[in-house]
Parts: sequence; C-alpha cells; structure tokens
Amino acid sequence: MASETPPVADHGRKQRRIDVGLLLFVRGKDAAGLDYEDEAHSGNVSRTGCSFQTHREYKPGDEFEIMIPKRPGREEPDYITPARVVRVTPARDGQSWHVGVLFLGPRFHRVFVSENTQIT
Repeated sequence: MASETPPVADHGRKQRRIDVGLLLFVRGKDAAGLDYEDEAHSGNVSRTGCSFQTHREYKPGDEFEIMIPKRPGREEPDYITPARVVRVTPARDGQSWHVGVLFLGPRFHRVFVSENTQIT
C-alpha cells in the first residue's frame, strides 16, 4: 500500500515522499574497483530520490546507478539514473543500513494509486 508522507523541509528535501516498496537495483563499483549489482526495495520514493535498506556499507557522497524496473503490463521504460548518497543511518537489526539517495538524472515520474482505492 502506498501512503503519502508530507513534505519535510529538513535535510534539503523539497519533494513529497511516497512510502512504497519498489524493486530496485543498485549498480556500482566497490572499494576494490569491482562491479556489483544489489537488489533492494525502496522505503520511500519522490521525484528526486529514494531510500532503501542494504547490507552494503555506503557513505554520503558515494555515487552509483539505480534502476527501477518497469511495471508489468505497462509501456513505460525502466527508470535508470545516477544517484548520490545523501544520508546513511544504521538499521534496527544492527546488520544493515538505511540509505537515502538523490537522483542525479531525470526526475522519477510514476503515478501511484493506493491499494485501498476502488476502481469502478
């Protein structure tokens, strides 16, 4: 279920965030210069960024590529953009991280309808 979170002025956020768990892939190079691709799910998404939980350790300023696959049965293309880490906080499990990123490419333009909305 998608729910809207009101805009927040702190941390430079200017866009409304939507709490939605979208599949995404994070692609980059690790400290040794080796390519990686991690699968994750978003915690929330806005037109200019998203958050996700990961076991990979990042620091603010790290850059990588994010790909959000197109939805089945839709004509829209996969969303692919470079992204920069703006926030990292430890997750409650003590073994992973919550990572907030800023999209550096085009804005994310998908429309979400609450699962509670009835279509007639």
